[in-house]
Parts: sequence; C-alpha cells; structure tokens
Amino acid sequence: MKRYFTFVLMLAFMAASVGAADLVINKLPVPVEMTEDDNYRADYPMPFDRVMYSFAENSIRPLFCTTTNGQMRITIYELDLTTIYKQFTIELPAPEGNSSYYLEGLGSYSGDFDDGGCSIRATVDLFNNDDLVEVIVNYRQRDADWNTIAETTYIINENNKVLAEIDGDLGSLIDPKCTGGKVFFDGGFRLPDRVLPVVQEKGDINGDTEVGLPDVTALVGIVMGKN
Repeated sequence: MKRYFTFVLMLAFMAASVGAADLVINKLPVPVEMTEDDNYRADYPMPFDRVMYSFAENSIRPLFCTTTNGQMRITIYELDLTTIYKQFTIELPAPEGNSSYYLEGLGSYSGDFDDGGCSIRATVDLFNNDDLVEVIVNYRQRDADWNTIAETTYIINENNKVLAEIDGDLGSLIDPKCTGGKVFFDGGFRLPDRVLPVVQEKGDINGDTEVGLPDVTALVGIVMGKN
C-alpha cells in the first residue's frame, strides 16, 4: 500500500512537471520610447506605470513622454507594446524661466481609483466625447530659490488645443463609481453635468453595481429565457 501511494505521488509530480513545462510566458519588447521617458530610468523600465485610460472601454494603454525645447511629445502604445495607438506633440503654453512642467496624474487605476496601480496621465472621454486624447499638464513657476510662487494646470488635447487653464492644482480624480458618474477632483474642482459611463463590476448581471445573490437569480432568468 505504501509503495502504491508513493507511485501515485510520483505520477502526480510528473504530471505537474509536464504541465509546468508547457507554460510559456512571452516577454514583450520594450520600446525605445520607454527609456526616453522623462520619468523612467533606462535600467528600470515600467511600461504600465503611466497610462491613458478610456472610461467607455474600461481599458488602459501605456503612455510615455519627453519634454524638449518647450515641447512635450506623447507616445501611447497598444497593449502589445509594438503598435503605436497615437503619438503627438504639444507646445507647453507657459514661458520657461524658473519653472517646471510635468504630466499631472489624474489618479491610479487597478480596478478602482483608490487602489494602487497604474497612474492615469491621459484620457479620451473624461472631459468630452470628441475621441481626441487629452493630457493634463501642470506648470509651476518658481522664484530664485526655486520656491513655487504660482501654479497652473492646463488641459490640452492631441491637436495642441488648450481646452482649459486652471489656477492651481487640479488634483486627482475621485473614482466616478463613488459619485454616480459625476467628475470631481480632490483639488476642489468639478465638471458640471459631466457623467461618465460607470462600468459594471464583473459578475454584476442585474446592473445594481454590486455582485451578490440577485445576480444569480438574474442569470438564471436569462438562461431560462425569462429576461
């Protein structure tokens, strides 16, 4: 009996080993853009640290940027990191001097904005529905000691059009799931009458934004042709 049990364990181990040998994990190619990005180090690339987020699709795309001579070049890739979704250049709208520019982070996305995850730096459907990418550029003017004396946030689309100029820091976006789709920022700003498509939770069959027993009942009704 003991020998039989040992034999069964060996077979199970061999089967597990064969299964592991069948697992193939492919490494995606790292675009040159990634190593050129202002906020990345060539020896420590992070392809999904900054993304463009689509609310309608509930999807992300990796985003990289470089800033030279008063211009910011934005490159957004598809998830395979081999195909460029969009690439464009915007003119930084404020004078250089003692100043600094950076892409403002709208928030993080890993299921919900209050979780740690990918930093949202651009969207296509947060501010309007024209299918153009919008980025949020923060500009800080500084004195001789490099202290911030003025701060401005610009919302600029991929056609280099300034959609809004805001005094101060717009702040991170509060998850629209928590606000019924309304757009609020923790900097104290709000977009009036702007409602986003609130994506349902996985398993939310009946559309009440929660996953529970009522979803099972709704699913049975669908299967039985009652819904």
